[in-house]
Amino acid sequence: PSVPSVLSLLKMAKLGIPAAGLMGADLPVEVPVLDRPIADTFFREHVIPNRPAVLRGVLDGESFPPLSDFPDADFLRRLCGHRRVLVKSLAHEDQAGRPVFVSDPELRLPLGAFLD
Repeated sequence: PSVPSVLSLLKMAKLGIPAAGLMGADLPVEVPVLDRPIADTFFREHVIPNRPAVLRGVLDGESFPPLSDFPDADFLRRLCGHRRVLVKSLAHEDQAGRPVFVSDPELRLPLGAFLD
């Protein structure tokens, strides 16, 4: 295994993520729909064990102004397309061949390239 892969596995072990999570063995058959979940609960029950969920009611224009201020990707490209952003690029595959991101972002791209 590569060094980044081993480091990712060590980080997962420190967080208590079981190895079965890497292989997708404990993924639910149906993806739950969560309406305005509590952040701590969502993190513990979905983010840490890498379980999918559909989130509803978590972002709106009132609580998160960028949703209403920047709906146009061309506007973002013009305003800050030259700025570099961190992007997750190293993924492992679960048993179904789906990408699972377990490491910190390590790739820097101009925002304009990311939006494309």
